[in-house]
Amino acid sequence: MKSKMLGALALFTLIGALFVMQSAEQHTPTVEAATGSIAALNVGTCLTTDNSVFKGDCDALMNHADGTDNDWEVRDKIAEVSTLYATYAHDPKTSSDAPRAILMDSDLLKISIADADRDKRSGVLIAGNTLTTKNLSDAGNAGLKAAIEEDLGEDLHYPKNTAGDIQFSHADNAGLTAVVVGNAATGGAISGSIVGNSGNSTLNFGRDATRQFHPGDFKVDDGAVVRFYGCLDDDEDGTCEPDGEDGTPNNADDEPYINLKNSISVDEDASNGNAGGDTAPWLGINSSVPAGVDIVILAIYYRTSDEENLIGGQVYHSCGTNLTLVDRGGTDGWKCAPDSGNDQNTDKEDGTDDVVYTSNEKSRNQALLVKASADGDLEDRGVNLHLTETGRFDGVYQGFVRLTDANGDGRDDNSTPAKTDITDWGRQAKDGMGNTDSDEDVAVLAVESGPITIEYRDSNGATQRLRIEIDKTPPTVSVTSPANGSSSGDQTPDFAGTLEDTDSGLADKSFRLVVDNQVENKDGDNEDFALNGKAPDATGVTGPATGLTRIAEYSGYSMADPPSQFGIVSMAGNLYNLGDDRCVDGENDCYIESEAYDDGAISGSFDDSLRLDLYDGTSDFTVRDREFQIDFQAFVMDMAGNIGFSDSDPANPRYINDLGEADATKRKAGNVLGYYSAHIITLDEKDPEIINARSATGYYGLNADGKPIADRSGVMVVFDGPIAASSVSTSTFSVELDDETAGNIVDAHAAKNFVFLKLGAELASDATPEIDIAQGEKVEDMAGNETFGREVTAFDANDGISPRLTVTLSGGSGSGTGNEGPDKLTKDQITVNVSSDEELQGAPRIAVVCSSLTWNEGKNAIEGSSDLIGKDIDDYIANRSGAFDTTPSETPVDTSPRATKNASGTYQYTCGYDANGDDFDDNFVPQDATSLSRPGENWDYTWKGTDLEDGLATAVVFARDRSRFTSLDGNDTVQNWGSASAEFTLDTAVVYPDPSGDVSKGGDLQPAPDSKSKEARPFVLIEFNEGTTVTLDSVELDGVEVASEFEQPDHNRFVYWPESLSQGDHEVEVEATDAAGNEASFSYEFETVARGDFVMALNAGWNAISVPADPVDTAIGSVFTDSAVTTVIGWDTQGWRIAMRRDGVWESNEKYGALNEIRAKYGYWVKSTGFVRQAVELKGGTSRDAGGTPILISIPTEPGWNFVGVVDQDGDQTEDHFGLTLQDTGYNAIKAGEYLGNNYVRAYTWDATFSRFDVVRPDDTMTIGDGVWVYYPEGTGIAP
Repeated sequence: MKSKMLGALALFTLIGALFVMQSAEQHTPTVEAATGSIAALNVGTCLTTDNSVFKGDCDALMNHADGTDNDWEVRDKIAEVSTLYATYAHDPKTSSDAPRAILMDSDLLKISIADADRDKRSGVLIAGNTLTTKNLSDAGNAGLKAAIEEDLGEDLHYPKNTAGDIQFSHADNAGLTAVVVGNAATGGAISGSIVGNSGNSTLNFGRDATRQFHPGDFKVDDGAVVRFYGCLDDDEDGTCEPDGEDGTPNNADDEPYINLKNSISVDEDASNGNAGGDTAPWLGINSSVPAGVDIVILAIYYRTSDEENLIGGQVYHSCGTNLTLVDRGGTDGWKCAPDSGNDQNTDKEDGTDDVVYTSNEKSRNQALLVKASADGDLEDRGVNLHLTETGRFDGVYQGFVRLTDANGDGRDDNSTPAKTDITDWGRQAKDGMGNTDSDEDVAVLAVESGPITIEYRDSNGATQRLRIEIDKTPPTVSVTSPANGSSSGDQTPDFAGTLEDTDSGLADKSFRLVVDNQVENKDGDNEDFALNGKAPDATGVTGPATGLTRIAEYSGYSMADPPSQFGIVSMAGNLYNLGDDRCVDGENDCYIESEAYDDGAISGSFDDSLRLDLYDGTSDFTVRDREFQIDFQAFVMDMAGNIGFSDSDPANPRYINDLGEADATKRKAGNVLGYYSAHIITLDEKDPEIINARSATGYYGLNADGKPIADRSGVMVVFDGPIAASSVSTSTFSVELDDETAGNIVDAHAAKNFVFLKLGAELASDATPEIDIAQGEKVEDMAGNETFGREVTAFDANDGISPRLTVTLSGGSGSGTGNEGPDKLTKDQITVNVSSDEELQGAPRIAVVCSSLTWNEGKNAIEGSSDLIGKDIDDYIANRSGAFDTTPSETPVDTSPRATKNASGTYQYTCGYDANGDDFDDNFVPQDATSLSRPGENWDYTWKGTDLEDGLATAVVFARDRSRFTSLDGNDTVQNWGSASAEFTLDTAVVYPDPSGDVSKGGDLQPAPDSKSKEARPFVLIEFNEGTTVTLDSVELDGVEVASEFEQPDHNRFVYWPESLSQGDHEVEVEATDAAGNEASFSYEFETVARGDFVMALNAGWNAISVPADPVDTAIGSVFTDSAVTTVIGWDTQGWRIAMRRDGVWESNEKYGALNEIRAKYGYWVKSTGFVRQAVELKGGTSRDAGGTPILISIPTEPGWNFVGVVDQDGDQTEDHFGLTLQDTGYNAIKAGEYLGNNYVRAYTWDATFSRFDVVRPDDTMTIGDGVWVYYPEGTGIAP
């Protein structure tokens, strides 16, 4: 049975296949878009998801051509891809991504949705010119009505009145008026327009004051429908009288009412038209009229359609017959208002008449879903699209959406002049929920990494989706040859390298390597670059005149207000409109292309040569015996529209403007993306030449910034171009010292256009050795040009070594040794002594500054900016050593917030002072003075400080020698400056503990001023927070000199322990001097008093108490002296002990242990016959003069119940502290869990007032004077 079913299924499948094949043979196949199908086009890259929807020339897209003959070189036709990619422009300062260039409109997507059921098609019925009725009913004109109803059926809509009769679409005078070609006659019950001859005719329509009908533009292929109704007039009387309607025999009747499709058709080649002004509509027809009859046209039916919209977010609403739809304003939405006014007081209306809603959307009031969404971080991650039908009958709706970066900062929002036309974006990318045509209503979608999803709920209720991927990473271009900075005499260099893009892939034919073929000046320096004016500029990003640098330094730069898009490459611009690729005379640039690869390839390569024909605007230009800088740069585009540039220094990516040049004086102007990432090579046909004026002693090697490194044993020989390292060795040059001995060259190397020679010993500061290329030796440049020793004249190297200065100090007020001697310490002045190892130009200059000196340098004067560089005293000293054309100084940036704080100005230098206490560092202005000359190369200067606060100070000395030579850039004459420094301490006052203020700021005093001491022999401590050594000149205690009795356990800490002091007031008077000679005197008082008693508040009856420390006299009779206390019961690990008072004498119970003493540790039951306050003197903290050893009190316990006391270990709560919370040395309350240990099971205290036990929980605090019953599972004891 199963096999029979399978056989039948196979038979049906075969029959179906045969039917399809026969149908294909008999009918011309047609392709119709599925309901709700979505297609998209990246306008910039000219790529689409469906080239049956988007097709044609790329140059036809906006911005692909500029009205000239310059077409886009990358792609000719719109191409279909399986995965569509897009990208977006963004603000380089607020995104973590590196700035990048994108092709114009590669952030613009054109969206197309096909849904024929959204196309609103309305039937129109036009009567002949003599028809006097507006309706066709069964009572009148029944035959014509029946013919029209049967022909149109249910599929084609036609107008009806409320009675169900056919109703014409016009007023009485607006029907078919005439046939221009043909016989015209009137008469009979029904008359109309008559076509009497075959051929072309024109039907004219009447005009209606309220409507203009549009029969023109009939294109059947686009869905137009037109029907002509009437009859064949056999008797040619201009009337239709079929089937005896005139009462005559049938043979005299005309043919029945019919669809005249076999006789009349629309002439689609004719010029049909619509009404305009006083001109009525017209329609061209082709007619085929049988012999002997006329064709009478009584009615014409056709369907019209407008270009409807799909507007995302709109919902359907009808205002009814008594309300008027009013335009929405602001964010109010559409409103319905009474005819009498404009009050927006009823239902919201978000739909317009040019939107076609499905019955489901009408009944459920659902908003149209036409939306684009992505992963940007703006509040709304989606945007409603506004699409418009592309033709009256096609049901295809198209519109645009623009992409921007995740936070929206890449949006174009230039309001000067005000942007009111949304087409300024390049296309009408309108927001479906927008209410104006301003840039606020542009459909802009914020994107991070994508993807983008286009969603549409079609007329069948199904949601369709299209996914578009985002690629925001530009492709990479690696140039392997020629190397950046290389030199060659080859005028036909070979350019080779690779391309890569692992995301969307490379775009075919988008690679260019552009070479600058123009010589800007006769010296061969390159002042222009190949991509200058071709790559996107960064004029929308503004900053200081020195320009922007790398991405990490963008923070803090202002953007033009409002901002503009960044890094857009115009399609009509020069990147892809380079013209002739050859380097011919008269061409400023030329280029090569890559090896062929397909769209979407992840890698590619290039290897081609160009014959350079350098051009400087003259016809007799020659390169012989000259050298020139040639720059080039490559770029390529990916399938998303990102454009990547090659980089001559890929380890340090550069983007716009000056691109990381640290030296602001060498930054060049320019606002071009990737501009200074260009590769530079040298076309060199000139032998290397030594530049004597720039060659000098004192340098060996280059630092990371490419600047020579100071080295007193080095010699720097400067050439006019880069030197081949292989041509230089220790034998290439000879050096003759000033004493005419040969210098020992121990090392030599070439770097760029420098040759550095390392000698075996340091040169004198004023040395000018003779340099020569050794006989038989030669030096080669990077192009292979050679200079031999015989061709060069020996020359004396310039003195490039800074003078070696020595600084010593003397004459300070310091009275000690080392750092407290007169050369390191002063309270007012100090002498700076200077010596030099060579003759100086003028006297040295001396600046005495704080050692804490700081300032900031950088382009951006914003405190906390990432591009600021902090400088300190070491930089201040180093800045004054080297070769300068003027007096060396700093270029500090003013970064203080004081400008908004007060009117005292801002700072550049600071020492960290805050004299006025406003929490802002004070200004500091370094000043220098000229020293006085002494015999020999010696100078001195006496500094008297007035502008420095106490602390470390540095004397900075700087001076120049008498040499002069040309700077490395050849622009200035420089001299050697040397610097040296010496540090000392300025101390203008003794820092002492001032009893009249905050003692702790100046040190410490014990006992504290105006305090009370309960010790019989308190320490007298005097401590100074003074940096230099303090000497106690005099200390009187109660008028007795005791300075010699003080001991010094630590620096500036003095302690005296008197034998004894009587209770009462005491005065200490102090006189002291520090090592700088500053004096201080002060006095203070304190009081010694006796300790207070511990007072137990006992209730009548039983009390559970303890003492926090042992009594001074532990005897029970000395502790409980009040006669109201009659019984005391104690407990320890040996058991119970009981004592009772009999006749005033304490006796022990013979059945229990003796209780003769009261001590800390344990609790006691105390019975009193009344309410009494029992005072007892307890021991405090360990007394210095008691002779005992300090101990901690521990409490042994047993498994089970224990009766323990509350002990104060540090003794500071042993006076009148009964009933207070026990505290630790930090005055924090001690809880039961901490005191008793976390292993206790249960604990109680006794409430004598209510005669009850209270539970002690771990979080409860302990109270001094309580006796505590506590249960332990093990007798672990209570640790101190």
